[in-house]
Amino acid sequence: MQLGRSAAFLASTRCSVRERRTASPYSVALRILLEQRRDADLCRQEARWLADEVRARHRLASTSAWNAQAMHELMEIARRAARNEPLSYVIGTGCIALTLAHGLRMHKDVHITAVDCDAAALELARENAKAHALDGDDDSDDALVSIRYADMLDDHSMALLGSFDLVVCNPPYIAADAWQDLDASVRDYESHGANIFE
Repeated sequence: MQLGRSAAFLASTRCSVRERRTASPYSVALRILLEQRRDADLCRQEARWLADEVRARHRLASTSAWNAQAMHELMEIARRAARNEPLSYVIGTGCIALTLAHGLRMHKDVHITAVDCDAAALELARENAKAHALDGDDDSDDALVSIRYADMLDDHSMALLGSFDLVVCNPPYIAADAWQDLDASVRDYESHGANIFE
């Protein structure tokens, strides 16, 4: 340990027990200033949290850029589609369907049907559609977005919807055996059924 460092720097530095003992013979004040800040396990845990935060921010930025590009491509496909009738499966809160609707709202001949088999997801999607002025009566032919119940695993349910020019989907993407290992913020607030395909 170099004794020429400023006291303020030393006070803010995390020191090992060995460094603290080494400084003790030189000054009682240094021993107080060099009080051990964290034990090794806490330091390792904090380092993991910081690394996870950096990775999460990088993934978020990468994912956001990918999502923007993918959404742009979806809008281009929908604009070129003959009947302009996209279908969004497994809508959850409606993010994909409503973003697509927002991007295509100037095209009067576009109609989007968004489906899910979860009543809570349908309600959230309807609330989001209303909040963004994209809602309409599900039975209306002139609504930009129709939000309906349908189970993609039930052929009869899907047949009732008719045919579509484009299908987008946000299917469950988490392995069932990985659910318990997820962060509590995901397990406590995300729908198990929407994230895990069973």
